[in-house]
Amino acid sequence: MSTPAKILALCLVFASLLLFGFGGRLLKESLTYSELKQISYAECRKNPPTSGWYRITGCRVDLNNSVEELQNNIPVRAYAPIYAAKDAHQKQTSIFLEVNDSHSMSLLLDAFQQEKFHGKSSYEQWFQEHRAQMIVTKDVEGLVYQGIYRPTVDLNAKFAEVSDTDFSQFTMVAEGWKPDTKRAYTELTIGGACLIVAGILFLRGRHR
Repeated sequence: MSTPAKILALCLVFASLLLFGFGGRLLKESLTYSELKQISYAECRKNPPTSGWYRITGCRVDLNNSVEELQNNIPVRAYAPIYAAKDAHQKQTSIFLEVNDSHSMSLLLDAFQQEKFHGKSSYEQWFQEHRAQMIVTKDVEGLVYQGIYRPTVDLNAKFAEVSDTDFSQFTMVAEGWKPDTKRAYTELTIGGACLIVAGILFLRGRHR
């Protein structure tokens, strides 16, 4: 087997392993969480689910008080506290939205830059102009999981300001998640095809 063919075959094997891993995880999640369950905010606080596909009703998502993970002083990931829609004075919670949509992240970046480069008064003015986008009353739907994946000392300190429980007990919501068996099977199929092609290349190399 020539060196380029060997490198290509190894790359295909590596790609197939990645696709099998991602596809298998997606398929497991899609089959396990195939049923959308509805729960009120109050019930979610009282008996928080540890995993599943949920619609949580009666929520107030507060981007203004989100916990932001920074890289090079730029927000790259954020967790927005979710409060009860009917309780305008609630300041602490154990339910957080994993912010992952481009519109919300763009808003958070604008807010961050307003305060960092123009001062608190400039940010306050900006916030009043964007209040309806920063604090939204709505039902939240997505994949629910417990705890955060990358707890750090810095994040824990920020969470402590808006949370009323330990980070390992947080109810996290990845908004917008839905079962996607089609994508799972697609990735598994492509992974299988990569493995077959790699096998053909190895066999051809052995027969030469």
